[in-house]
Amino acid sequence: MNLKEFFDKNPGLLTQFKKCTNKDDFMSVAQENNIRFGAGKLDEVYAYVLSASGKNDSSEIDDDALSMASGGAREGIPTSEIGNNTSIAELELGGTSVTLIQ
Repeated sequence: MNLKEFFDKNPGLLTQFKKCTNKDDFMSVAQENNIRFGAGKLDEVYAYVLSASGKNDSSEIDDDALSMASGGAREGIPTSEIGNNTSIAELELGGTSVTLIQ
């Protein structure tokens, strides 16, 4: 399952993430939902959620966001492919269901 499929399957979780105002809030929601991130994936997932919610870390619109809003591509990846290179694993660890985003 990729990132887009994961959030399509878990829209309530995406809604919770969209309400976050910073990475600390984002990590708190992830921990509450037993979600763990592989190396470097936190920033990727956080950026994905920001773009899905129309938010940006700064008051300026960056080139990627502008390109995506205008139907273009981000870093050579077609907009429809964003999030497709992230692997999601549902695990059972010690009786607790854990989602690993790698």
